[in-house]
Amino acid sequence: MNQSNSNKGKYVTWVFLPLILAFIIQLALELMGLQGIMVYVMASFKGGSFSDFNQEVMGRFLGHEYHNLFLVTYSIVAILVFGYIYKKMFRSNQKYKPFNTSLNPSMTICGMAILTLALQYICVYVLLSLVVAFPKWYLEYAELLKEAGLDSSLSIPMAIYAVVLGPICEELIFRGVTLSAALKAFPVPIAIILQAVMFGAYHQNTIQGCYTFVFGLALGYVMYLYDDLIVTILIHMVYNIFGTYLSALLPKGGSTAVSYFAWFLGSLIVGYFAIVLLRRASAKVNNVDVSSDI
Repeated sequence: MNQSNSNKGKYVTWVFLPLILAFIIQLALELMGLQGIMVYVMASFKGGSFSDFNQEVMGRFLGHEYHNLFLVTYSIVAILVFGYIYKKMFRSNQKYKPFNTSLNPSMTICGMAILTLALQYICVYVLLSLVVAFPKWYLEYAELLKEAGLDSSLSIPMAIYAVVLGPICEELIFRGVTLSAALKAFPVPIAIILQAVMFGAYHQNTIQGCYTFVFGLALGYVMYLYDDLIVTILIHMVYNIFGTYLSALLPKGGSTAVSYFAWFLGSLIVGYFAIVLLRRASAKVNNVDVSSDI
């Protein structure tokens, strides 16, 4: 009993530790980056006051070029760190086989595609609802996008981060380490909610935190169904590709209050249908009543 409680306590710790560790890695890299910029500016500074020196340092530190390089560097470091932790704690001596937990890979892929499309609309409508209800939150969100360089055309490093490195990094942290630990310490619904809360908090912005919480709930449940990070990584990548580059191709809906709620409800129904497809194709829960945990 004591050994069991000790193991459970260890996993409870690892529900919250990945978020803290991710912030520590970010802070460490920020400090290293600032030191590097100061050294570079000192080597190239052509004279002037300390104020001029400080202004040039902070200008570079807060610029888009450094921010993009920082995100790429951070995501690579985080992938290595959390990939090692995930492998060591939850996947030691296990060989990976794609869609190994799917009874019907074609149905799984179909469910993934439909869910990704539904989540585009669901998250957008959550965002728009929050913008209307809390305009000040949107100002913070818009400023965040501007600082990240997402209010204009993306640079190549930012595009690589948004559609490749970011999804891999975030899935390893939250659907990998966080959710795997939570499932060993809590009932399934609580575990999925906890990792979604951690995922929302990770984004450090109220509006983004709310809709990424919703996104995290969906991906958390998919991870529970398949226990396969490749599935959630692919959904996350395609979701970001649409959100970054292809959103203009999606039909627009919600020009009036009635049509807005109709589209929102329709998106939820389509999302539920996708989850049912994914659940039926899952070898893990295929023989359990569909209504028991959705």
